[in-house]
Parts: sequence; C-alpha cells; structure tokens
Amino acid sequence: MNDINERLEEYIDGLLNEEQCAEVEAALARDESLREEMARVRKFTSLLHKVGDPMQPPEQAVKRIVAAAEWAERRRRLMWQVTALAAAVLVAVTLGLMLQSETPPSPNEFAVAPPAKNVIGRVKSDWIAFGHRLGEIAAARRDGRVPRQGLAGFEIPPAKASGIVFKSALGALGIRASEDVENRAAQLVADHDEEALKLGNGIQDECVRSEAALTLYRKLRLIGGREMAEAYYDVFRPGIADPRTAVRVGAQQLESSIAAELGVDAAKRYVSAYADAVKQMERRYGSERVAVVLGRLAPDHARDRRRDATQDGVLADAVLSIRARLYRAACDIGAQRVYVVAP
Repeated sequence: MNDINERLEEYIDGLLNEEQCAEVEAALARDESLREEMARVRKFTSLLHKVGDPMQPPEQAVKRIVAAAEWAERRRRLMWQVTALAAAVLVAVTLGLMLQSETPPSPNEFAVAPPAKNVIGRVKSDWIAFGHRLGEIAAARRDGRVPRQGLAGFEIPPAKASGIVFKSALGALGIRASEDVENRAAQLVADHDEEALKLGNGIQDECVRSEAALTLYRKLRLIGGREMAEAYYDVFRPGIADPRTAVRVGAQQLESSIAAELGVDAAKRYVSAYADAVKQMERRYGSERVAVVLGRLAPDHARDRRRDATQDGVLADAVLSIRARLYRAACDIGAQRVYVVAP
C-alpha cells in the first residue's frame, strides 16, 4: 500500500499513465483510509500552492529586457567616455540578459563594448564550470561514493545565476531535455533562489523555505519529469538539516521541552500537532522512512549534518514532504524550533 500512497502526489499532478491511474483509482475505491489520505494530500498540496509561483510573469520579463536594452543604448552613445571601471559596471547590467541564453548577445543587439564582452564570457564560463562541478559531485553521491573533488577554487555564483548552474549540472549528470524545458526549469530554479535570498534564519523563514523547495521540486517534476526533479535535489540538496531550527529530544522530554519555551497549553498543542503530522507521513511513506528523515532532520552528531536522508534510500519527495509538514506544524503553534523525536 505504501507504493500507492507514494503515488498520490503524482496522481494529483497528472504524472501517471492510464494504467497507473487505474491502479490508484481502484485502490481508492476499495480503501477508505487511502481516500482520507488523498484528501490530506490535496489539502497540503493546496497549501503549497499558496507559497507563491516562482515563475516570473512574462510582462515583467519583457520590461526587464526592454529596460536593459535601453540602458545598453545609452551606454553606446556615451561609449567614448567608457573606462575599464565603467565597462565592469556594464557587465553587471548585461549579465541579467544572459541567464537563460547559452549564446552571449551580439554587438548589434546590445552594443556591448568588447572589453565588457570578454569579462561577461569569463564570468559565465565560471558559472558553467561551477555547475558542472556540482553535477559531478552529485553523480558521485548517487553512486555511493565520497566526492573527491570539492568546490575549492570556485567563487559561489549569485542567485540569479542558479539557472545557468543548474543547466550545466544537468549536462554533467547526463540528463537531456528540450531547450524549452531546460530553460523553463532554469528559470524556476533561478527565481526560487532569488526569493530564498530574502529569507532569514528563523523557523518561519525555514518553514517558507521548506515549502518552497517542495513546490519547486514538484514543478520541475511536472515540466521535466522525475529525473530532472531528482537532479535539482541532488545538486542543491534542499533536504539538508538546519541545526539552528531543529533539535532532537527524547519522547519523554518532548512536552516538557516545549513547555519551557511556549508554556503548558502550547506544548500540548505542539505534541498533538507533531503526532498528527508524523502519523500522516507514516501512512504515506512508511514508519521506517519517516524515522530516517526525522533522524537526519535533527542529527545526533555534527558529522551527520551534511548527510541527506536520500543517501539512506528515502525518496527526495518524501524528505521534502516530511520536512515541510513538520516545519508547518511547528510554525502554526508558534514554536521557535522543530522539536524532533528521533530513534
């Protein structure tokens, strides 16, 4: 039954073929508890949609491009005054035009001075190389190996470059899609990262971050299939624990630990909400998988903080769903941390 439970999101998203849909619908017809789980999945999916669509409206993209083109034209008229420093400033403006294009704009299009074009090309090459390295690291983890190469020697690209980084990582992982699909996926990733920059380190921000990561994962699965969604997860690792907002406590200490922070009444509400969230996730993914995710959400040792539950065989969708559900339960109560009872 767990296999059917795990397909509910894909069924709702319309990702199953006719045979698989028939299998899920037959199971729903004969199992009342599965129908109840479907209702819960739909409710949670509806909540995620309220997080906000990271895709930028087309008219905003057009306005940005027009504004950049107008700026380039003004630069062309004043080019006789351009110094090396001014050319560097122009690079920052022009980079925004290149995020979803593998070909630098031509001189006729944007009138970019040759020195600026050279710098732009080098910067973009660095971003592509960075993405390729991330893809290689992800590929090594997928094979169960410890990556031998890190990111030493690379500068971390800005959030707006995440789309280029992701497309390059897809190539390193051997994942191919149409240019349109790759561009749409890259735009989703870049917009997601730019929105994430606005978030802080508190539990409310982590709650939004967790739900947004799950939403992005599912949107990538819709437009590019599970393979592309898994690539996003493996490259950017959104399921890694945040030790600032999650703490492990014993089952007997759960209520007392929260009571010290929120008071007795709130502690009782948290314990109830936490238990309900865990039960929902166990019905969908199985108790063993939930236990693994809980253990990774609030690890015992610092050395385990960079280990992801997917490395223990749990699907990425399960990791993100459990994480988002538990953070939402804590945020709704007003807790400052997620208190996790892990084995």
